[in-house]
Amino acid sequence: MYEVELLSKLVSYDTSVDTKKEYVKCAEFLVKHLESIGLKCEVHDGKEVAGDNIPRPNIIARIDRGVGEKLVIASHYDVVPAFGEWKYPPFKLTLENGKAYGRGASDAKGQVVAMIAAAKHLVKCDKLNYDVELWITCDEEVGGKAGIGYLADLFHKECNYALIVDSSAEYLAVGASGILWLEITVEGIGGHAGYPFAADNAIYKAVKVVNALLKYAKSIESKESILNAPPKCPRKKLWPRLSVTYISAGRQPNMIPGTCTIKIDRRLIPEEDPDEEEQKLKTFLMGLKDVKLNVKTLTKARGYATDPEHPFVKRCAEAIYKATGKQLPICGELGGNDGHYFASKGIPVACFGTCRKDNRIHDVNEFVYVKDIEMVRDMIIKLASKEE
Repeated sequence: MYEVELLSKLVSYDTSVDTKKEYVKCAEFLVKHLESIGLKCEVHDGKEVAGDNIPRPNIIARIDRGVGEKLVIASHYDVVPAFGEWKYPPFKLTLENGKAYGRGASDAKGQVVAMIAAAKHLVKCDKLNYDVELWITCDEEVGGKAGIGYLADLFHKECNYALIVDSSAEYLAVGASGILWLEITVEGIGGHAGYPFAADNAIYKAVKVVNALLKYAKSIESKESILNAPPKCPRKKLWPRLSVTYISAGRQPNMIPGTCTIKIDRRLIPEEDPDEEEQKLKTFLMGLKDVKLNVKTLTKARGYATDPEHPFVKRCAEAIYKATGKQLPICGELGGNDGHYFASKGIPVACFGTCRKDNRIHDVNEFVYVKDIEMVRDMIIKLASKEE
């Protein structure tokens, strides 16, 4: 099967975002394969944006028929590291009961495969609804500035619509949450654990910060977005969220730590301004009594929303129906995605993909349902071509 063979090859490349050791090999394979099926390719290296001189190859593959309107279909080949104990080798595809196991099988190499499989068909079609570009990029798992953000800055004026193929198979997303990551360093006085009265344990001070953050999280949850939340969520509309996701302190049992590091993830509804929310949160933290701390912003991105009544959204919903026979809900993403790079430039964005809640994305034994790759392939074909 074409899709499985292609996915097997892509999974074999270790494109972990921490090492980036096979970014170039994977991109070279993709270019060669895309050209072999009839697409014209360009590679744009975002290493200058990254600033570390490590190559960041980003691929644009074109089907240009002079239609006039251009549809960009985008996803990414980078993956999170394959930590933990795997039942299946993370960089060798394993098929079992309709599931394809491997790091990135769902997020997002299976989705890249769906895009390419659709393009393999579209390049042979006589009539298309759009000129089509596939953007296959790197660094999505760390924000995408040297990936899709780099391409969007260069080529957004040529784009009319964007379909992000890095999303759920259970709904059509027309927006996503913004994100704010902060690192908080709580300061105390280190010392010998036998003399706790001569030290000031930073962990105990960090407990006060965490408790304060729990109260802050409750205080922001009453706000709601205009966008619906995904199915089976506890709320009907997207809402602001804050989570403490990391705490680190100390070296060994007999040493009282002088510092404690806390990291937090703040999810923003599209209506929230990241700069304003960053300032509010920093002001709150710096105002805590009897705690000395420093706060650093790690990343920040605005959420976005495309009007569910926009003609492009309706065409996407119709394409899903033609491919699946189902009318899926239209809503916003609880997480973020690269769509904000397009939305910030006024380009209508919709998101659809192979992801399901049981795919173990970012976990050991990640997998994708092969049928979902076929479904997304068919949806793209129905969207981009005039075939019934």
